Amino acid sequence: MAKRSTVPANAAEVPCHVVLAEPWSASAIEADETWWSFPDGVADGDLVITVAHARVPAILQVAELWLDDNEGWGLNTVEPYVPIGIAIAALERRLGTRFSTEPRTLPVGVTADVLAAITSEDATPTPWSSLPHRCLDADDSKLVQNDQFWGCNACGAYAASRYRPRLQAHREPRGNDPQFSGALAVCPSCHDILHQPLGPTFDELMFSYRPSCPRCDAKQTFKLLMGMPPGPPPYGTHSGGCAISAPDIPSYICQACNFEW
Repeated sequence: MAKRSTVPANAAEVPCHVVLAEPWSASAIEADETWWSFPDGVADGDLVITVAHARVPAILQVAELWLDDNEGWGLNTVEPYVPIGIAIAALERRLGTRFSTEPRTLPVGVTADVLAAITSEDATPTPWSSLPHRCLDADDSKLVQNDQFWGCNACGAYAASRYRPRLQAHREPRGNDPQFSGALAVCPSCHDILHQPLGPTFDELMFSYRPSCPRCDAKQTFKLLMGMPPGPPPYGTHSGGCAISAPDIPSYICQACNFEW
């Protein structure tokens, strides 16, 4: 539905609208359940800034709207391009004022400032740690250092490595918490991915590193730990007990159908 083109030369004079796309998630997009809410009075050739309540409220794209006589419409992506989204909090930091995600037409004179802020944020993104978040609490950070044995809870890396990064404490944005208690221990790379505006939830990232269930093909795989662990296993790892008798010890268990392999 979208293609790229250059931003209109008179962008500051073209009406610019904020458009809300919701729901915005991988499953909603795949099922074609995302709706675009436009303000009244949009016209062919207008600029559109699409926003969504994704991982955090974020800008998805800047585009030129086209309309035809058969009630068809589409969005041609224009500069500034937003390949991985821009957090509204980062945009507000640039603008020095609040930026509402409600569908509306921007006041005359504001468009140029908003486009300039988007361009600057795309070129030099504000570190997620400088924006509001629930991570890096001192007590949480102390606790996750005790989980160094298990490595990163998301990708599983660095568990057996002599040289590894210091794990960081991660908490999902409110409303996205998986079924775990406390903070998650993650490596800096996974932590950055988890804080991308259009990035995955913790479960989506963790499951992406694990095989699909060979029985039901679900991507809801937990690791299965047999024997006596040195401590409580982290979220994403299921303790299978201390008795080891089977010749082929399973390594995984599917959370959808409970199949072990």
